[in-house]
Amino acid sequence: MLRIGFLVNPIAGMGGRVGLKGTDDVAEEAVRLGAEPMANERALETLRELKRLMDAMLEPPAIEWLTASGLMGADALAKT
Repeated sequence: MLRIGFLVNPIAGMGGRVGLKGTDDVAEEAVRLGAEPMANERALETLRELKRLMDAMLEPPAIEWLTASGLMGADALAKT
């Protein structure tokens, strides 16, 4: 069985979209400037692609997922 740690930083990438140098301590400002969180959608796309690849395998490995709650990973895993 594979054990995979899956973590998502839900505010990753938001600062750059609105001209900030990251979102450390300025996530609220990034939102105020119009940034929208994209990390969970990208994580979900990645999980869907992994699922597609594994569905094509004759004997896909069993996976034990280790993650954090909510937007930090569990939400994306629950949608796949």
